[in-house]
Amino acid sequence: MKIAVIALLKPSQVTYKITPLLRSDMVSLVVLFRKNKYEVSHEKLVQFVLPKFTKFKPLYWTLTPFYVAYQLRKLDIDLLITYRFMPHTIYTFVVSKLLRKPFIYSQIDMDVVTLFENSLGKKLILTILRRAIQINVPGLQSSRFWGKYLSQPINILHSTIDIDMFKPTDAEVKYDLMCVGVLTKLKRVSLIIDTIYLLHKMGVKVTLAVVGEGNQRSHLENQIETLGLSQHVYLLGHQIVTPTLLCSARVFTMASNSEGLPCALMEAMACERLCIVTDVGNIPDIIVPSQTGFLYQTIKPSLMASQIAELLDKYNDYGLVRKNARHMIVKNHSFESATKKWDKIFKEVKFEK
Repeated sequence: MKIAVIALLKPSQVTYKITPLLRSDMVSLVVLFRKNKYEVSHEKLVQFVLPKFTKFKPLYWTLTPFYVAYQLRKLDIDLLITYRFMPHTIYTFVVSKLLRKPFIYSQIDMDVVTLFENSLGKKLILTILRRAIQINVPGLQSSRFWGKYLSQPINILHSTIDIDMFKPTDAEVKYDLMCVGVLTKLKRVSLIIDTIYLLHKMGVKVTLAVVGEGNQRSHLENQIETLGLSQHVYLLGHQIVTPTLLCSARVFTMASNSEGLPCALMEAMACERLCIVTDVGNIPDIIVPSQTGFLYQTIKPSLMASQIAELLDKYNDYGLVRKNARHMIVKNHSFESATKKWDKIFKEVKFEK
């Protein structure tokens, strides 16, 4: 089977999405379209870097599907796979029409759900997704959501984690807590900083490392200075997330208002970090309270502080929770598990053809 992937993905996301496809014995070719070359070579992988004219947005929006269709026609592709709705699933829809080839839509985050809340967005999304032969989603919450509107098979198949790379290390522990993500209002890092301040008022002297960049950085810097936390909260900026980095903190935390199923959380779990995060999106699929991690009971800094204080106080008692967290990722979100799920889908697609 020859597959084309049309997607807006960060380098790490490309690895997590493409690797299981390349490992499948049912796949003979994977064609990847990107603005920048993916710096990995594989005998099954063919890459097309979008031409220079696509740097001009009006041309990018209008001509990209036709460029993709032209290249794929020569390769006689069997199936299209798309990630991220705007604009790549729209492109895939057009390419599918031009080549008369089936496509599978794979949801990454909750942006498509936000667009769905708009009446015009809802009509556009349903028009396109009803043409997909199958739908992949991050977890049960997303599966239930789309199941109300779509009749196609809906598979729980999300990002995978390189479990051979992301595993516990003997890195020096420098921080009590760490959060990873783009510094936007959606991630609510300011809530975590407020929580750190209250912990200090409670007499619990903790440190926090924040990994990521974004438009909230200056706001967070001012907040840290105002609260007198300059020696306790560290904005590390953009970093390549590695096991050594994750293992430099005892507890991984997120306070996001919305998530699909964050890779950073899964990486932390694979590294056997003790995790406490918000109960949003598909996170409850992998964070089972007191078994694989913990969920904030409510998003109020005072109560968040109490939960964190208890976790840190009983940290040595949660060894089994940390091991269970890794087992959850190995079983459900490894390259091997994703390849098995893709093979099942490909057999169904082949049968449908």
